[in-house]
Amino acid sequence: MIKSLTIQNFQSHKNTTLEFDKGVNVITGSSDSGKTSIVRALRWLVWNRPGGDSFRSYWGGDTIVTVITDNATDISRSKGASGNLYKAGENSFVGFSTNVPQEVQDLLKMDEINLQQQLDSPFLLSETPGNVAQYFNKIANLDKIDSTTSNINSAIRKINADIQYTNEQINKYEQKLNEFPDLEAIEKQLNRIERKEVRCDDLYENIQKMKRVIANINSLDNEIEIESDLLQYEKTINLLLTKLNNKKSLNQSITDFKNVIHRIKQIDLDTIQLHQLIKIEDTVNTLIVKCDGRDKQGTAVRKLKGQLYKLSTLDQTLLKTQQNATKLEDDFHNIFPDTCPLCGTPKIKIKT
Repeated sequence: MIKSLTIQNFQSHKNTTLEFDKGVNVITGSSDSGKTSIVRALRWLVWNRPGGDSFRSYWGGDTIVTVITDNATDISRSKGASGNLYKAGENSFVGFSTNVPQEVQDLLKMDEINLQQQLDSPFLLSETPGNVAQYFNKIANLDKIDSTTSNINSAIRKINADIQYTNEQINKYEQKLNEFPDLEAIEKQLNRIERKEVRCDDLYENIQKMKRVIANINSLDNEIEIESDLLQYEKTINLLLTKLNNKKSLNQSITDFKNVIHRIKQIDLDTIQLHQLIKIEDTVNTLIVKCDGRDKQGTAVRKLKGQLYKLSTLDQTLLKTQQNATKLEDDFHNIFPDTCPLCGTPKIKIKT
């Protein structure tokens, strides 16, 4: 049972929520107020029809239709920028084409008889008695019983036909067996022949293995015969190998000796350069002392220039201050009257 229905951006419904009571619910309203759109939105959720985007609202946004069932499960169908999908609880379904996911169908449990469109004739009133009976059979699941019974009867007929055919085949094979009265003796002979055939196959395999072993032995004998001629040169070859190893050792010693001589020559060159540097050590030290003195004098000069700049700045500031004081004094004498307005004392003029 559906407890509530929410419609967003579907035809004239921007955001509409309907709460349903148990039993019959009646939706009333004036023409073009969106009553039919409610049924269309529910059909879009239940059967994924109609297709396309003609039902989506002109103001934009995702079109979403959501129902809450009596077991508090949220089931929604949405289409828009966020995708084209179904949601059932925590599960999402995409790529369903024009079909409805089976999980959603199982939760909704709605069929064509549960929804009627606006222009459909009154439910069952205009139907024939046979069609009415089919509807009630479908509601009571009697149609499934009828179809199951029909399937069972069909299966029974097929099984009976298979039994009849099997019995005919058994009779036919029994008649053929009667034509061979010595069949058991022949079967025993065949079993003995099969065992001997297996034994022959084993013997043949063993013979092939023996032939491969003999071939390997002959090959080894040929290799031994060929290599026996080389044994007389073994001492000479060993002696040559020993001399070759000694030569390699001597070459390595010579290389090491050359490396030592090269290092000695390099040390001699470094020693000559050091002696030359030692000769000019006193001159270098004197230059270093003079450079240090020059750096100190430069630092003192920079400090002295800084003090002179500060002194010049102070002189300029003092001059400006004296000028401002003279100006203020003149302004005071010009503004203040000759007699004090408070006590009547004449103004005292101070000569500077």
